Amino acid sequence: MSLDFGADVTCPMRTGNAIKKLTEKYVQHGPEAAIPFWRVIRSNEMLINSKHLETCAKRLEKEGFKLHYTEKGDIKVHIEDGQVYSF
Repeated sequence: MSLDFGADVTCPMRTGNAIKKLTEKYVQHGPEAAIPFWRVIRSNEMLINSKHLETCAKRLEKEGFKLHYTEKGDIKVHIEDGQVYSF
């Protein structure tokens, strides 16, 4: 299945780096950034690890998602079918 820009797949590492940059913009400019980056979750239901991990977690909790904190400090999101997209 080809998307609008002719890409069939994306690189998870590049996508993660882009999300980290969006996170930085949000933290610098606040809600007017209007980019819901905190909803981007890995296919294993883990949040993308960035220095603003807690910001993302708080936003998800505020939206009603249940979170599980691992021993390593990662955050796993309990996702029900159709709630979010993952990569």
